[in-house]
Order: sequence, then structure tokens, then C-alpha cells
Amino acid sequence: MPSQTIIEQAPKAIVVDPGPLRGVQVDKSAPVVEFDHSRLRLDGFFPALGVPIESAPAATLAFLFLWLAILSLTFKPTPFVKFTRLLLCAISIHWFWQFGFGYVAPTRLVESGVAIICGYGTLRNIETGLGYLVEPIPQWVKNGETQEIPTILVWRLIWSLDLLFSMRGTSYLPGVHWNFATKAIIDQKHVKSRSRFIFEGLFSMSGLAAQLLLVDVFDTTIKARVWPTLPATSQPITSLPLSYQLYYSTVVCMMTALAISVPYTALSVIAVMFGSRPESWPPEFDDPFTAVSLQDFWTHRWHASFRRVLLMNSAMLVDATKPVVNRRRLAALRGLCIFSFSCLLHLVLVYRIRPVGSNKEDISFLDTDVFIFFLLQPLGMFLEVAIVRPAAKTLSAKRAPWITRLWAWAWLLWTGRYWSNVWVKHGLWDPRERVVGYSLIRGYLYGQWRQ
Repeated sequence: MPSQTIIEQAPKAIVVDPGPLRGVQVDKSAPVVEFDHSRLRLDGFFPALGVPIESAPAATLAFLFLWLAILSLTFKPTPFVKFTRLLLCAISIHWFWQFGFGYVAPTRLVESGVAIICGYGTLRNIETGLGYLVEPIPQWVKNGETQEIPTILVWRLIWSLDLLFSMRGTSYLPGVHWNFATKAIIDQKHVKSRSRFIFEGLFSMSGLAAQLLLVDVFDTTIKARVWPTLPATSQPITSLPLSYQLYYSTVVCMMTALAISVPYTALSVIAVMFGSRPESWPPEFDDPFTAVSLQDFWTHRWHASFRRVLLMNSAMLVDATKPVVNRRRLAALRGLCIFSFSCLLHLVLVYRIRPVGSNKEDISFLDTDVFIFFLLQPLGMFLEVAIVRPAAKTLSAKRAPWITRLWAWAWLLWTGRYWSNVWVKHGLWDPRERVVGYSLIRGYLYGQWRQ
């Protein structure tokens, strides 16, 4: 397409002057783009605003057909209804892939966003079309009592729409949640006044302002050097000295958390301002950096956006085949399946991200670094249960948690170096990838306020 040609040629011409940052080399032969400084530059803070408008029909159809498939769950499961649901899910998957891969995205961050929605939508359709053939259908819980699936058309539509947008078990109806919501999600601490929720969401130590400042700090450090990408290198982080590897591994972890938390916090504040209930918007993370073990980090602390869909697809696979009967082995197998599906989801994600100057042939779907990071996590949890915890129990009750905590962060940082390779070699730390519209740090240090 003509538009694709223009965008693919753009990197040669578009070079953003990064200001006097140390170590940043600028191609003086290429013209510098002057951004319109009168704009609010919201796309700098929220890259999702850069999603091409041409992708709107595909996204709309993808969610519409998924909604219809979920709606079919409210009807008697006859062969015709099951077949219709599978057909609707297949059509929805087609449009999710059109949304994720059918359009040229302006930045790598936008590519990562549409790809993760594509992968999530695909797994959600598999859950809806196949998972509920062997797993129980979700139900509302109102005021502590489980509700029957509605039979009145209006409530069927509301029930299915609520389930469509419920990733973690919250509901947009008062006094209601889904029966798959965890205790942390429905904890009473999330019940707050509207004014308190908005104030904390904007100005608390974990609020939007503090999050954006952290993004600015980390973005300043990583943009202070030129990072090689594919096809020039496949190991931009693990080729560095170990101290640098561990630092940048920490940065990737923090930036990943902030990339999820910043838009979610902004959206939740806006939603509550316009009438949504604060308890419908529990935090995405449960203090992940206070995790006392690797298992605690992955099962309770890290974000739960994909937990339900990964758990359902894994449970469907394990329960349908029944490969083992031992409960402990069955739980271990489910855990391995969860990380395998997560690995597959992230393979789809990184395959979509094409660094500037690379060709399709330069990107391999079976990325070794993705495999290493995700498939080493269940191994780390096994070693924690088999070796680290028994060793920690020989110490005092006060010291034991620090042993498992030390193990968790040592494992996460060591294996995180490989995920850092993925993040950097796909161009997500390119100076043209803006995560802040205005930079207080670079403005104060170098006079470069606008990004």
C-alpha cells in the first residue's frame, strides 16, 4: 500500500534531536523533525493514542464477535449453540489478527500494544469457544450470593458485556463481582470515596504523577546511549558487563510495570470521575516489589490482566487430557502450561515489533530469549519449593523470608537479562519511542523539556 511505503521510508528521514544527552549520536545528514509544541503531546505519555484509525473496524468487529460468542453462553448448550459459538470465535480471532498484524504502526510501542491485544483476544476466544466445554461458566456473585445465569434478554446482554470487559473478575454493577475474582481483587480496601480515589490516583506515592516521574527518570538513563537492534545484534544486554546487565534488567522490569500501570491509572481516574465505582478499579499490581518469594511474585503480586485467560486455557488443556492424577503434579503441570501460554503470547508480541531499518526476514518468531525467560520461571519456582524454602526454614522466622526474597530477586534479575535482550533488540529503547511528552529530568539537566 502507498501508506505503508511512506511509513517504512520514514525512519531514514525522521530523526528526533535528543538534545545534549551524553552518548547520543545524531545523524546530522537527516532533517530533524520539529514537533508541534502547541499540542498537549498526550501521545508521548500514552503511546496507545498512536494506534492507526484504520484499525478501528477490525478492533470493533473482533470484540463484537467475541461479545456474541460470550452471549451464547447464556443459552442452553445444544450442539447448534456450541457450533455457533465456535464459528463466532473463529471469526473474532480473524479480526483480532487483522487488528494486530494488518496495519502499519507508527512506533514500536504501538506495535507492542496492538500485538498484545491480538494475542489476548485469541486466547480469550479459545477460552470462550473451547474452554467452557470442559470448565464451568462464570457466574455473578451479588452481595456474597452466587447468581444464576440470566434468561431475560436484557440481562443476557448486560451479563455478556460485563464478562467481555472483566479481565480480573471485577464488575461494573454495584455490589457484584465474578466468581473467579481473587480475594485481593475484591478486598474491601478498594472501597473508597470517589474524591479519595481520584486524589490518590493522581497525587499519592503510587499515583499517576509519581509514576510518570519514575518513567521520566528511567527513560532518561536508557536514552543516554545508542542501542543496537536487529539484525545488527541479538544480545544487546547480555553482551554488557554484568553490573550493567543487572541494572538494565531492573529497568526493564520497572518500565514494564509502569507501561501497564500508567495508562490503567489514568483510565481508572477518568472512569471514576464520570461515575464508575472505585472498587471496579483495583490496582493492576499488588506491591510486586515486596514479594517474599518467586511464587508470591508471579501468583499474587504481578499484574493479573492475563491470569484468568492463561489459567483457563491451561486448565482446559490439563483437565481435558487428565495426564496425571496426583494433585501436586497436576498443579505443577498447570503452572508449566500457564507459563507456556504466556511464552506463546509474548512470542506473538515480539514478532510484531519490527525495529527501524529491519526487514520481516530479520525477525524470528521462535525467539530464544523469550523461551529462556518464560520457561525458566517454573524451574525457578520448583527450585524454590524443593531447595530454597527447606533451607530457609532452618533459620529463624525473622530471617527465613529474606532468604526466599533474595532468591526471588536474584532469579528474576538473572533471567530478566534475556527478556531485556528482547526489549532492546526490537527497538523499544530507540530515541524515537516516546514514553513522556515532557521531561522534567532532561529539561532540568539539558534544557530539553519536550520529547
